[in-house]
Amino acid sequence: MNSEIFENRINLYKSILKKHIENELIWDNHWFQIEPLNENDSVIYINYQLEEIRVGIGMVTEYYSDKYKGMEYEKGFNKFLTLLFSKIKREDYFKGKFPYKSHYTFEKNGIYQLFGTSITWAFPFWKKSIKKESIQKPIIESKKVKKELCEIKHYTQHGI
Repeated sequence: MNSEIFENRINLYKSILKKHIENELIWDNHWFQIEPLNENDSVIYINYQLEEIRVGIGMVTEYYSDKYKGMEYEKGFNKFLTLLFSKIKREDYFKGKFPYKSHYTFEKNGIYQLFGTSITWAFPFWKKSIKKESIQKPIIESKKVKKELCEIKHYTQHGI
């Protein structure tokens, strides 16, 4: 994969998403980001950098590279689409008013699976712990739109 192939596929995703969602879409230098609709939701993104596809929620990123195993890029695109079609749960942990950790999970077949955790080590550990949980609705719920997005894989792999 190269940046041109990545860019073509993301442009196809973007053209479909623009028609069906209210979220702001940001496309800048191989970085595609879907902004949340409110402050309790998290940004979802995919980018291509250093021959890797990077998919993320908030501050957590997963990396996919064909340098090590076959079809890793495709797994990255699939994870990005999974995040668009899934509920995302974010658990924020505070010490006093200071946020020090967030867990991100996504719903798959009715079960929440861990996507990742972000954490900082510089926090007031002596203060009382507080946990806040928020659940973000799927960005795409329409089966028709899901099908359109998933069909892009076929078109881009076969050069149609």
